[in-house]
Amino acid sequence: RRVPFVYYLADSWRAAAEGARQIWLRALTPVIGAVEDYTLRHASTVLAATPGMARVAATAGAANSVTTIPNGIPTDVYTPDGERWWPSDKHNPFFVYAGNAGVVHGAEIFARAAEERWRAGEVFDLVYLGYGSDSELINDIASRWPDRVHCRGSVSAATVAAATRTAVASLASLRPSTGYADARPIKAMSGLACGTPLIYAGSGDFADLLAQADLAYVSPWDVSAVQENLGRALLDATQADADERARRVAFARENFDDR
Repeated sequence: RRVPFVYYLADSWRAAAEGARQIWLRALTPVIGAVEDYTLRHASTVLAATPGMARVAATAGAANSVTTIPNGIPTDVYTPDGERWWPSDKHNPFFVYAGNAGVVHGAEIFARAAEERWRAGEVFDLVYLGYGSDSELINDIASRWPDRVHCRGSVSAATVAAATRTAVASLASLRPSTGYADARPIKAMSGLACGTPLIYAGSGDFADLLAQADLAYVSPWDVSAVQENLGRALLDATQADADERARRVAFARENFDDR
C-alpha cells in the first residue's frame, strides 16, 4: 500500500552529484537524478527551501503541490548575548565554520586561505564544527597546522552559538553551482543573528543580498580573495563596532527567523 508522504527539498542530490569531485560519483548523476525525480513525482507535497529547489521539483515533473518555504534559524538560540566558547586555553582570535562541509560548500577554501596567512606569520585559529564529504581535505591541512585548525565534529546548537558570538567572524561558502545559486546557508544566517561579522565565499542571490545590505565580506569562491577577507576581518576586529553588530542582529531577526 502506498503511504502519502511530504518531501522537504532543501538540497538536490542530482546537483550535488554533478558537482562532486570524484569522477565515479559524477558518472552516477543520471541514476541519482532518476531516483530523485521519481521520488519528487510521487510526493503528495513538496516543500522547497528556495525558488531554485521549487524549479528542481517542477522540472522533475512533480504533479502535486509545490510550496516554497524559505529556510531560517531560531533567533532565540542564535543571539549576540550569552556564553562564550574558545577552541583552546590560548584564547587566540579565531574564525568558525559551523555546519555541513559538503561538496557543494567547498569549506576547505577557508583552511587553504588561512594557511597562506599562517605562513606569513599571522596568529589566529580556524574552527570547524560539523562534518561532511570534504572533511578529508580539511583534515589534510589540519595535519600541517595542528595547533591552528580545530575540527570538533557535531556539537549542540548552544555550543555553535557560543562559538559564533566569540569568533572574529563566521564563515560560509558555496562552490559555483547553478543548482544552489539561491541557497541560504544556515551557518551564514546564524552568524549574523549572533551579530558576528560574516565572511562569505560564493556567488548567487544570497551573496548579492549580503553585498547589497553590506552584511558580510563577500568574495568569489577563490583562495586569494578569501585570504584577503580574513585579513580585513582580523584588522576590523581591533575596532569592533557595536552599532554594526546590532544592525546585523536586527536584519537576521527580520529576515531569517524561522519561528
